[in-house]
Amino acid sequence: MKQPISACIMTKNEQDTIGNCVDSIRPYVEEIIVLDTGSEDATADIALSKGAAVYRTVWQNDFSRVRNELIQLAAKPIVFMIDADEIAVPRQEKAFEKIGKQLLSDVSLVAKINILNEIDDGISSATISRVFNKESGLFFKGVVHEQIECSTKELKFIQSDIVLRHTGYLSSQIIGNNKYERNLTLLFKELEKNNKNSYIHFQIGRTYSASGDYEKAVYHLSLAYKLSNTDHAYYSALIQTYGWALLRTNKFSELFEVLQTGLQLYPDYTDLYFLYGCTLVQLKSD
Repeated sequence: MKQPISACIMTKNEQDTIGNCVDSIRPYVEEIIVLDTGSEDATADIALSKGAAVYRTVWQNDFSRVRNELIQLAAKPIVFMIDADEIAVPRQEKAFEKIGKQLLSDVSLVAKINILNEIDDGISSATISRVFNKESGLFFKGVVHEQIECSTKELKFIQSDIVLRHTGYLSSQIIGNNKYERNLTLLFKELEKNNKNSYIHFQIGRTYSASGDYEKAVYHLSLAYKLSNTDHAYYSALIQTYGWALLRTNKFSELFEVLQTGLQLYPDYTDLYFLYGCTLVQLKSD
């Protein structure tokens, strides 16, 4: 059964992924909105053919502005933000039904979803706040990797069982879609406001890693690692990304320290054991 949810997607030149994204979310929501920021390919046509409502806006180097426009366009009481390079995994009817009931009963709730990030070296997991009642007064702030804020009430965050798969951190996606320079420009603009923002350093490092510039990646990931702590939702993903960058640059002493910390904190994180095994193989071959 579809829920009274508006799935909101911002796009620009996403013809390779938008169709799968719309198809994956359609079984769970009553409305799908695409807000295009200047595509020069078939993104809008594909979205229309899949049954999405398509609108257009002018890109002004500000992701939050587009997110906030999407909230205003949503006709359903619940807003679900999903990116064009994400897909909802199958058979999640119960997860969407549960979160729909919760958010309809309490407008102050914001639901986190589970993201499985496909990266060149495996899969990293994260949780991120994406689902909320339109009447919550919530808005987005920050030009890139935008954050949720609310000026009218205290928001309460809950964890949902919804799972998305994300391919946007694959190097083929970042370089192929020309997102590399765009993302770095916006991230460094944010860093100028606070050069001790661990999350921005993490995203800069992750972008450099995806592009193959591992020395620059290590620099920013090391800063993110020093400035962050286990309370940050992205900490496990940071450890994995930092570890691979250290391996690519043959910084083994630092790598073993990071691995030791990671395996103590996340003993069930299989990707870290894979990284550890790759490290031993690399040492043996050297």
